[in-house]
Amino acid sequence: MPEREHAQALTGPSKSERIGRLGARWRRWRPADSVSLCRDLAELLEAGLPLREAIACLQTPGGQRGRVFALQVAREAVERGELLSDAWRSWAPTDLTMMLEVGAQSGRLAECLRLWSEQTGKRREWQAAMVRSAAYPALLMVMTLVLQLFILRMILPSMTNMYQMAGASAPESYRLANQFLHLMPVCFLFVLAGFVAAVGAVWWLDRRAHNPLQRWIHRTSLGRWFRLQRTATFASMTAQLVSAGVPILDALSVLQQQGKPRWLAVACKTLRVELLAGNNLASALTGAWDPILSSLMSLTETTGNLSSGLERAAVLLRARWVRQMEAVMRILEPVLVSVSGGLVAVTMLALLLPMYDLMGAMSSPVLAP
Repeated sequence: MPEREHAQALTGPSKSERIGRLGARWRRWRPADSVSLCRDLAELLEAGLPLREAIACLQTPGGQRGRVFALQVAREAVERGELLSDAWRSWAPTDLTMMLEVGAQSGRLAECLRLWSEQTGKRREWQAAMVRSAAYPALLMVMTLVLQLFILRMILPSMTNMYQMAGASAPESYRLANQFLHLMPVCFLFVLAGFVAAVGAVWWLDRRAHNPLQRWIHRTSLGRWFRLQRTATFASMTAQLVSAGVPILDALSVLQQQGKPRWLAVACKTLRVELLAGNNLASALTGAWDPILSSLMSLTETTGNLSSGLERAAVLLRARWVRQMEAVMRILEPVLVSVSGGLVAVTMLALLLPMYDLMGAMSSPVLAP
């Protein structure tokens, strides 16, 4: 035991202990920080600094805690002769770990870090555009539900007490409005659960179904959206590896070995078999893939710039995805506004008109001569 403790003191904490230390802090790490860290590290490496000195330059006091601790773990790993991918494997995304391994093997770590930060930044911009497109309809639905719950919990009890104090029975419209407001949140939750279940079912079947069922799924709007997203993800991740100097067969092998996401590993295995059989990439990327990717791959056969074609395909597919989503939201927004306004108007009329009648009935004996 003393010898083991002495050896551990000389070699430092074990890998599992360092991962445990990082696991306690990485929850403070924001995804945007990983992009900025990799971009800063790539700039210093491209300027000619060794990896250890580049990490030391980024270790400024008073920085974000997750960033400081990640750099500390990276510096300790580099001093022990370990790879940066092994040091950051516990928190880094799968594609970042993949690029770090490729950069360590090819000696182009700076380029791999820069490529990953650029592709990840574009992917975050695409995700932000999707969120902006869906934000207003989602906010409108939530506000309608909150307004109905407010009427149900605050206004209806007050009106019920008013009818009881006046000794009058509640009119039929009031009882119907009460039942309607009790049923609306339940119906809303059922519709939302059905929509989520339908999206999840199409997503699951799109990745596991046989070809006949897959072709039927791709005729639906959800199926086309998932195909666009899947094709854009494949083009983006493959472009990173090809731009880093990895041949296409080796790039497909690396993506297959990552195993995440599962559909990408299966698709890369199938594509690799097609390429080894003598088929070109354009003919292999048919069927379950978006036709834009196959057309651009046919164009790259004449230009010879595969990485540029893959990057262009990823940009076009993501832009097309956002445009389709914005078109759906433009149709959905006025429909939701009309439905929400109609529900609120009908509810308020059903509640306010009987109240005015009751107030008139209560004041008429007093005003009579």
